[in-house]
Amino acid sequence: AQALIGWLNCAGGGAAPATSIQSADYIHEMNEVMGRGRGVGVHLVSPLRLEGIEYQMAVRLAPQGASVSVGSMPIMGITAPIHPAGAFTIAVAEVLGSWLALRLFLGLERVGFSLDAYSADLRTGNFVYGNPEQKLLDLIKRDVNAYYGVSKPPRSMYSMARRPGAQSCAEMAALVTVDALCGVRRFCGVNMAVDELCCPEQYVLAREMMHS
Repeated sequence: AQALIGWLNCAGGGAAPATSIQSADYIHEMNEVMGRGRGVGVHLVSPLRLEGIEYQMAVRLAPQGASVSVGSMPIMGITAPIHPAGAFTIAVAEVLGSWLALRLFLGLERVGFSLDAYSADLRTGNFVYGNPEQKLLDLIKRDVNAYYGVSKPPRSMYSMARRPGAQSCAEMAALVTVDALCGVRRFCGVNMAVDELCCPEQYVLAREMMHS
């Protein structure tokens, strides 16, 4: 359902998370039916470990024509240094090292990459989206990726809210405003409670907010 909503309503197509090899095969077959390209996102295990289910998906699906994109999720103060410079240094080491490993050691040809860093609530250790600190990291991320010739869209529609309503719309509106002032004209990524919730009602609210 999540993928179908995206296919029918978003110019960039639908997306749905694959949590196993079997679900990845099924989702990629759906992409082919809808005329969408096949792709696998490999998120490394920070710090500095190329392993996990997404790596296994890439090894399985790349020979079938799927493109592979490598990224990582270093979290400041948790799996990376507390400062943005240190966190992005970890990201560069993880991503470029894994990109080279996939291309040179496994012989995969269609491999891209992007660089990222994340914030956390150090009182609880919880991952945080939709806060000012994460938006500052987004702005740094834009420049770091541009240095390597990579274009990575910002997280314009993220919220820590667990239900649609005032909090989710206010956080998303604030992030969209910052991105718009920085020149962004394409906004994506409606995610709630980090990215644990798929909420069709929030999709409708976000669409109405962007067209108001």
